[in-house]
Amino acid sequence: EVEGQRCVVSEFVQGRNFAEALKAGHKMQMKQVHSLGRVLAQVLAVLHAKSAVHGSIQPSNLMVANGVVKVADLGLGRLAHAASLSAARDTSDYRAPENLLDPAGDLYSMAAVLYHLLTGVHPKSQPQGAALPLPSRLAPGVSEAFDKLLLRCLHPKAALRFGSAQEVLTELNEMVRLV
Repeated sequence: EVEGQRCVVSEFVQGRNFAEALKAGHKMQMKQVHSLGRVLAQVLAVLHAKSAVHGSIQPSNLMVANGVVKVADLGLGRLAHAASLSAARDTSDYRAPENLLDPAGDLYSMAAVLYHLLTGVHPKSQPQGAALPLPSRLAPGVSEAFDKLLLRCLHPKAALRFGSAQEVLTELNEMVRLV
């Protein structure tokens, strides 16, 4: 708080965010998406262990600066979430269908971003649930294990997603030798 005004102070990150890469038509390779997934799952596992959520995992909030992935707008997801409750939902949104500010929603958003970066296709532009195309059908070199992980995280019912970001991280770490 400065002179009675609340503000958010964060690190200035000079680099490119993943939304810019998607707009330019870039897709990432399986190994890159897997590595990014491990970083995001680790960040979310720490947040969730502290009873916090990000609430706004999306390509524009993920940056690379000097080879390091930075997750931006931590805590600002609450503001974006409140504003979006009254807004019409569209296929550019990365939030879970239930639109709750909770760990299950963070996991859905993380998987939606990874799916989009890997395939070049936003998952919400596709049929949802069991009809969602496997990432391996849209991108070369995707393992069956990674297909299953993303589809489970993208399940329309929160109760059928992974129970925690730590579980996702464990699965991703076990996949290292497959990637």
